[in-house]
Amino acid sequence: MPRDRLSTLSDSLLLHILSLLRTKKAVMTCVLSKRWRFLWTDLSEFTFYDFSSKIENIRKLVDFVNRTLVLCNGELAKRFEIGFNYANCFASAVNAWIEFAVKYRVKNIALTLLYSSKDTYIMPQIMYSHSSLEMLSLRNCIITPRGRVEWGSLKHLYLKKVELHQPVITEILSGCPVLCSLYLEACSGFDRLEVNSQSLMSLTVNENEFFLEISAPSIHCLEISACSKQRFRLKNISSLVEASIDFDMDLDAINYVWKLFVSLQHVKNLNLGARCIKVILVIYVGPYAVGSSYTLFVDVSFMTLMILSDSFDEIGFLAEVLSMLAKNGLLLPIPKQDCLTLNLLMNKPSIPHIHRLLGLFPDLETLVIKRSYLSYQDGEGHDLYACDLKCDLLHLKSVDVEMFEESYIGGPMLKLVQLLLKKAIVLEKMVIKVKFRGISSTPHSSGYIKIAEMLLSYPRSSPKAVVVLVDD
Repeated sequence: MPRDRLSTLSDSLLLHILSLLRTKKAVMTCVLSKRWRFLWTDLSEFTFYDFSSKIENIRKLVDFVNRTLVLCNGELAKRFEIGFNYANCFASAVNAWIEFAVKYRVKNIALTLLYSSKDTYIMPQIMYSHSSLEMLSLRNCIITPRGRVEWGSLKHLYLKKVELHQPVITEILSGCPVLCSLYLEACSGFDRLEVNSQSLMSLTVNENEFFLEISAPSIHCLEISACSKQRFRLKNISSLVEASIDFDMDLDAINYVWKLFVSLQHVKNLNLGARCIKVILVIYVGPYAVGSSYTLFVDVSFMTLMILSDSFDEIGFLAEVLSMLAKNGLLLPIPKQDCLTLNLLMNKPSIPHIHRLLGLFPDLETLVIKRSYLSYQDGEGHDLYACDLKCDLLHLKSVDVEMFEESYIGGPMLKLVQLLLKKAIVLEKMVIKVKFRGISSTPHSSGYIKIAEMLLSYPRSSPKAVVVLVDD
């Protein structure tokens, strides 16, 4: 008979292997042999996920979780995660799971509840005194502590679709003295976020209510994603090093967006999403029609910006826009970022807009272009390459470009690469990650070699420039 080499492994190693499985799969190993019968009960991580909408399947999941927690060795539990379609009839079961986690000082808890609007889960009071908690993730819960929040060990807090009133969010922040990261998505009930903790370094706010004032003097990383109706006011963010911004904008909100970017001028690393690029172009090229003969057209899906007029005079138009802004006391801020990341997803040529953006960041040292998909058919869009940067990139040293696909060798992203090599006079390193669809991109393929040959043929203004082509 073949030797059972798996069963000869130590219990600790077997438990590590079981921890890589969902708990239901790990429990099923009890039928393998006597050695495996109770091995799973010493697991330190328990994960249960089943989003079936059938009530009988939900009841089976709840019963399985109840039986598992009764049989397991709770003293060893470190992680408890569960996600399912919640109904109010299961509130007592969820409360029991929370009591289990608090009793055995489980450090990592994730509770993902999906339900209709008539069913809501209210977090039990015992949860607010869980002083051993280090990571908490909640979705679709109501947090209403009747006393103090005592999460003295909590380092990471993720809240999605959680109802929070202003006193509650204030109490949470004061009750988490070592909190390192805070993630809020689609949360409601508060309009002010005052983060005075010296330990909180990362803050993410995603699609929350209409207005939110953020004061966080110690955070280093801020991420904001919002819809067109939302407004943010940033105060006391002097320690901010990296910011990721992406949102839609109504054309009547130019002043608001201008103030937002003014508050981010000191940030070293600025990460702009696709929607935000359009906003910047609107601000710097011209926010809206100045006279009756001008019409501003913004195509969000392709991120194109066109100024249409009966007698087009771009210089005169810009002069009139700048004059109008000056009359309103608005002087366009000059971005001071030395690192710029562009997250793009486009299916029409938009190279001119990238050119225009580069011209707005005179101190840029690092440029990263992610998720770029720029292609066209032969004969289309060639006029777009007539544009060029009006000045050299005096400080650009590092470029990292992702090319998901080119419809043919010599496509738009390579045109951009050619321009960067020409204009970046102190460039040190350029990394190009290329991936083809339906075409082999191995280092020995003809397509890969052709791209390498084209890159070698491009003139470089910087004698130190090194170009690295990566098979992605």
